[in-house]
Amino acid sequence: MIDLTVASAEARPEAAASLTDAYVLRYLLQQAGAANSSFVWRQTEEGGYTAAAEGVRLSLDVAHSRSGSRVVLSLGDDQDTIEVTEAYPVSLFGGRYATPEDAEVAQLLRALHTAVRRQASRNEENLEKRLDARKQTFFRRLLFGPTARA
Repeated sequence: MIDLTVASAEARPEAAASLTDAYVLRYLLQQAGAANSSFVWRQTEEGGYTAAAEGVRLSLDVAHSRSGSRVVLSLGDDQDTIEVTEAYPVSLFGGRYATPEDAEVAQLLRALHTAVRRQASRNEENLEKRLDARKQTFFRRLLFGPTARA
């Protein structure tokens, strides 16, 4: 079970301490599951996902290599880009990481990838419905005139 506790607006640690990867991943995971999220994730042509909020571009991808697949979150603006990358497991069959922090970040990145994939799928379905309704409106106007109702 993932603990999604993120500090309220009054108790945010911006000034007190540096933010950890896990803290930010929990926040993004909460936002991906929220109905009124400011993050709208869309699937890219390459199969990853992208979003933007507060002047920060986000990209979520799965990087494949001989050593296995890892989830990679990129955050950037016009000047810089940083990555939060899932650590490779230290055991041959996966599941064990070098530190508890690596294990937590890996779990959060995988959960974020799943949540983002679901949100992007819902967004795509809603877009298709809106486009179909708009198409029907245009067809009716074309065939029956501007006073035709949907």
